[in-house]
Amino acid sequence: MGERHKPPSRVHDMFFAEAFRTPEAVAALLRGFLPPEVCSQLDLSRIQILDESFVEEDLRQHFADLLAAVPTIDGDTFVYILFEHKSWPDRWTGFQVLRYMVRIWHRHLSDHPQARSLPVVIPIVLYHGKSGWKRSPTFAELVESVPGCGGFVPNLHFVLADLPRTAVVGMPMEPATLASLRAMRDIFSKEIAMTLKEVKEFLAACPPDPRLDEAWRRVLNYALQAAPELTEEQARELAGEPLKNGGAAMPSLAWKWYRSGETDGYGKGREAGREEGRQEGRQEGRQEGRQEGRQEGRQEGLREGALREFQRVARIKFGRETACALVSLVEEIEDVSWLHALIDAVESAPSPAAATRTVRKALRSKISPK
Repeated sequence: MGERHKPPSRVHDMFFAEAFRTPEAVAALLRGFLPPEVCSQLDLSRIQILDESFVEEDLRQHFADLLAAVPTIDGDTFVYILFEHKSWPDRWTGFQVLRYMVRIWHRHLSDHPQARSLPVVIPIVLYHGKSGWKRSPTFAELVESVPGCGGFVPNLHFVLADLPRTAVVGMPMEPATLASLRAMRDIFSKEIAMTLKEVKEFLAACPPDPRLDEAWRRVLNYALQAAPELTEEQARELAGEPLKNGGAAMPSLAWKWYRSGETDGYGKGREAGREEGRQEGRQEGRQEGRQEGRQEGRQEGLREGALREFQRVARIKFGRETACALVSLVEEIEDVSWLHALIDAVESAPSPAAATRTVRKALRSKISPK
C-alpha cells in the first residue's frame, strides 16, 4: 500500500471500547466465551456497564478495556466481568489481570465498608494477535517455582478467547457485535479484505437498522487505521457505497488518508472548484477553481478527521461527559497540526482535570503567545 501513516497507538483499545461497551454486546461475549454452567448463573438481562468513574484517575489509561457488573439469577449478589484485549501475547497479562482484580475489590470495600466477603471477578482476555497464544492463562506461571511454596502463590486464571483460532461466525449474538468481533479477529490477516466484504454483505442482508450502518462505519474505519494487509484499492471498493440504499453516507477514509487529502471534504471541494471553473468559462478559471476547492476540501477533511480522533481519545480515556467538554473547547480550531498536538496531550494527561488544564493553557497560549 506504500508508505502509510502510523495508526494511533490506542486504535485497538478505542475500537474495542466503542464496539462492545453495551449490555447487549457484553451479554453476547459472555454467551460466546464463558462456560455454560457459569452463564446459567448470571442474569444477562440486567448487565451494568461501569464507566471510567469507577477507576481512580491515575489508573484510567492503564485500566482494563471494559468492566461490567452482572447480577446472579437469584438476585442475592453480582459478579464483575473484567474484559481485557490483547493484540500481542503479553507475558505479563496474568499480573495485569491480578492488579485489576485487586483494585476492583479495593473499590468494592470502599463503597461497602460493612461487606463480609468480596465479589467474584471473572477476567476475560480477548486476544487477536497474529501468532497463537502459547502461554498458560494463569498467574502462577509468572512466579518462580520453589518446592513446597506453591500454596503461597495466588491460584488465578483468566478466560482466554483466542479470536483468530475461534469460529466466531456461528456464535449467537446480534449482528453489530458479530461484525465487530470478526473485524477484530482478522485485523492482521491477509484475508481482511474478504472478511470486510463478507461483513458488509452480512449486515446489508439484515433488516434495516441505523445501528448496523453505524457498526459498518466503525468496522471500516477500524480496518483503515489498523489493518496492515488492506490495500488502497480494496479500501476504496469497500468504502465506495453506503451499506444500504438510503443509508447514511460512508465516512471519509479515516486516519491514514486524512493527511493525503483523500476525504469526502476533498472530493466536495474538488467538485466545487470544477463548478466554479465551469461557471467562469475560462480554462484558467477552471484550474484556479479546482485548486482552490481541492485545498479547501482537503483542509476541512483533515480537520474533521482530527476532531473525531480527539473526541474518541478523550471519550475512551475519560468518559463521554469529559470528552464533550473538551471537544467544546477545541471545535473552532482550524489548525490541524495543533489539533493533533492536543490529541497527544490529552492521551498523556493523567486525569480529566489535567487534560482540561492542558487544553485551556494551549488555547490561551495560541491566542496570546508569550
